[in-house]
Amino acid sequence: MNDGWYLYSTKHGQESLTANSTKFGTISYWALAAFLVVGWAVTQWGVKEVDSRALDLQDAPQHWLRDMWISPRQYPDFWWVFGTRLLVMLGFATLENYLFYYLKFTAKIASPEPIVFDILALLTLGSLLSVLAAGWLSDRLKKRKGMVVVGGLLMGLTALVFVFTHSVTLILVMGTVFGFGYGIYMSTDWALAVDVLPPGRSEGRSMGLWQASFNLAQVGAGLIAGALVTPLANVMNLGMAYRILFIVTFLYFVLGSLFIQKVKTAQ
Repeated sequence: MNDGWYLYSTKHGQESLTANSTKFGTISYWALAAFLVVGWAVTQWGVKEVDSRALDLQDAPQHWLRDMWISPRQYPDFWWVFGTRLLVMLGFATLENYLFYYLKFTAKIASPEPIVFDILALLTLGSLLSVLAAGWLSDRLKKRKGMVVVGGLLMGLTALVFVFTHSVTLILVMGTVFGFGYGIYMSTDWALAVDVLPPGRSEGRSMGLWQASFNLAQVGAGLIAGALVTPLANVMNLGMAYRILFIVTFLYFVLGSLFIQKVKTAQ
């Protein structure tokens, strides 16, 4: 449930900044700076933690690199969660970064900016409706893998519908469905990652390594999309090239959702 609150605050903050920066301009960034300072102060003085000086930590670089590594043979579940999240985040980053071009070149919408903003708003609404409920259900049912699959497949369904439709109404509806799936996936996948952390290690380092899946996806999505769309655009129109890109995006979501069943130590 705590994961749901974390994702709720993160997603709400991101989309509020996007909307308000468009409407209020510079003042939004001053407000952001103020919120960051307040958040830092609350964390610094309000959160109690173990003094790291009391822990048996090795500071030498060779020890740090050794401790950072998690053996795939010894802890395969951690790497299955890492890999499946990488795939799903590749799908998310591709859809997020190339939605504008899909609407322009495939759906043939002359000015897609307002539609992108509407989809963003509906995505936010869908994720806010599902993220807290999904966190609560995953705690109650102890079926995190199943909920991860549901969330990922809902996002995949959205990408697949985008491949075949030019209807703005259906695109907006699927934006809400995508947000609903995103909220389910993010809250339960975070909890699943905590469940498969190797015991007796620094949790911060392990979670940092797990979070690298998101960062790799942000970089990799653009590289893969560029390598795919550019040659395709040379032999066919851009609309078809982006349609194929969204088929690949659908596959990211499906594979990332189904391979989570490889995790054995969590329900």
